[in-house]
Amino acid sequence: MTLRNAVLGAFALLLVLCVALGRPVALALAAGWALFSAYALHEGFSVRDVCRMSSKGIRQIGPILLSLAMIGMLTASWRASGTIAVIVSDLSTFVNPGAFLLFAFLSNAFLSVLMGTSFGTAATMGVVAASLGASFSVPSLLTAGAVMSGIYFGDRWSPMSTSAMLTAAVTGTRVRQNLPPMLARGTPAFILAAALYFVLGLWYQGSGEVTDIAGLFSSGFRLDPLCWIPALLVVLLVLFRIGIRMTIAVSIASAFLLAVFLQGLGPMEVVKALLFGYESRVPHLRALMDGGGAVSFALPITIMVISGTYAGLFEGTGLLGGIEGLVRTVAKRVSVFASILFAAAGACMVSCNQSFAIMLLSSLARGVRPDRQRLALDIEDSVITVAALIPWSVAAAVPLAVLGVGPAALPLAFFLWLLPLSRLLLDRGKL
Repeated sequence: MTLRNAVLGAFALLLVLCVALGRPVALALAAGWALFSAYALHEGFSVRDVCRMSSKGIRQIGPILLSLAMIGMLTASWRASGTIAVIVSDLSTFVNPGAFLLFAFLSNAFLSVLMGTSFGTAATMGVVAASLGASFSVPSLLTAGAVMSGIYFGDRWSPMSTSAMLTAAVTGTRVRQNLPPMLARGTPAFILAAALYFVLGLWYQGSGEVTDIAGLFSSGFRLDPLCWIPALLVVLLVLFRIGIRMTIAVSIASAFLLAVFLQGLGPMEVVKALLFGYESRVPHLRALMDGGGAVSFALPITIMVISGTYAGLFEGTGLLGGIEGLVRTVAKRVSVFASILFAAAGACMVSCNQSFAIMLLSSLARGVRPDRQRLALDIEDSVITVAALIPWSVAAAVPLAVLGVGPAALPLAFFLWLLPLSRLLLDRGKL
């Protein structure tokens, strides 16, 4: 075994041990940075080189870190302003509990196609679905699974998706040309996932009381139609193709005003909620409404910062250079898509984010999939969903943090694993 393989194997073992022992994944990632840095020093790079390579990746993700903090503030502002309370109360009058899981999946899929962002959708419709599901006494893991499936449907298939744009850029294709075949390849998994959520919804339809949800929330909020404004602004601004950070900022500002002038909160009380999370004054609403805030993303931001250092280290040291031969072997013996899925899983596990995994996979898979558009489709059907199934990946950690659940929800995100599985079964062509 070469030193390079030993280093990657040790890092994989660290991740597995952390997950198995219930330790924070950030500890394994920090140890991974030390491991990769030591490898770079062994290969003749200086300490200055290691710092330069590490900082390169962090600089690339700087704008994303700001977006995460803003999403945390958005979820808190919607709680404080009564927006979530009003939406949940209004939806509960016509959403049948038996169809709730299907509703959660489809509504999040629709909004994610519209917004093109999984994180933004999780922070808006995802939080609404989580609150509505809690009102219906639907298990939170089931709700989170349906939400995860929905938000990544649009993250994969939306003309506004940054991951779709990056995939098109690195493969030399066009987003709008990729969308029709992406839809065709994703339809079987989408239909099957919807069917599973419908069946599970019927199973759990009698599990909770759904009467007088408006009365429950009215004890802590003024349920005024004006509370819809922050949510409607998101949809309206997205339709006019306003940038996502500007859209979030406008929604937060409107929610701030509603929290102060309609719900009667003090300005500093709202600022505190934006930073540290909303806390309801009514004890029996805390389980439904408390949460959000910029600090709720402390762990995902830590994971993203540490994993961001990997990109520069991998690129500078060529640490992953030996994988191409293994990818080609799998393509010859099993199938081309199987080799791409294998490489995607490895790329997502070590990079911990979609963006670097997309760039890495586009390089690793060119030798087995020379057709640019087919390569783009394969990347969309592997990296985008697989990354969201890895507990220590930012793609999983951020939405799960928004929804307030753990990685146990991931097996219930049916679309995420049905899509690569269906492609694996249907695309059996070998190299």
